[in-house]
Amino acid sequence: MNTDSSRCPGDELYNHLIKNGRLPLEKTRKIFAQLCGAVAYVHQKSCVHRDLKLENILLDKHENV
Repeated sequence: MNTDSSRCPGDELYNHLIKNGRLPLEKTRKIFAQLCGAVAYVHQKSCVHRDLKLENILLDKHENV
């Protein structure tokens, strides 16, 4: 699957953590909640993501998943 990086002009969560270090607790909670929502949505559509890892989580320019 190809992605259009213009739709997500931020970076991978992995790169963000390497560059900026640990996330504050509130940002961590926000990202975790967004990830849970995204996984729930995908599961409702009878799809699964078999490779969830930091490199596969994209952030937008506002640090949203």
